[in-house]
Amino acid sequence: MDDLLSSEILEKQFGPTELNVLYEDGTSRIITTSAKSSGQVLEVSQARFIPAGIAKFPSVHQAVVAGMSMGKAFRSAGINFVRQQQTAYKYDLPANFGNLFGQDGQATIVAVSILVGPEQTPYAEILETYSPVVRWPNLQGSPTAGQLDELKSFDATLAKT
Repeated sequence: MDDLLSSEILEKQFGPTELNVLYEDGTSRIITTSAKSSGQVLEVSQARFIPAGIAKFPSVHQAVVAGMSMGKAFRSAGINFVRQQQTAYKYDLPANFGNLFGQDGQATIVAVSILVGPEQTPYAEILETYSPVVRWPNLQGSPTAGQLDELKSFDATLAKT
């Protein structure tokens, strides 16, 4: 599971996807991933970039902040990376997520760390939220109080974007 890109999981279920950057400041970003055929939002994610990873992989980071997905940016540069999944669980999302997804219901929340290169340098911590229509292949764990707080904070940020 760690070597499968989230975009690959989505594209197997919904066909080609496109990434839209809602917010980006060089140290964090919020994106949506939508199905190209329907425009349906499948994912809303918040990434926090880690300074050591930015410093070690500046050209790839520039591609990422220019709008490329992390996985595709590292793969196209020939740099190995790992999506280390911390948890993946079902959860009733706050309203702002439901508005983006166009529906309410239990969505899949995935917390991942992106580790890059032979030394597995930390590059990003990501909170991924997937529409209730997405089937995630590897649900594991349950949310911590800190992750639920982060989800609420993410929802408040969405209200401002």
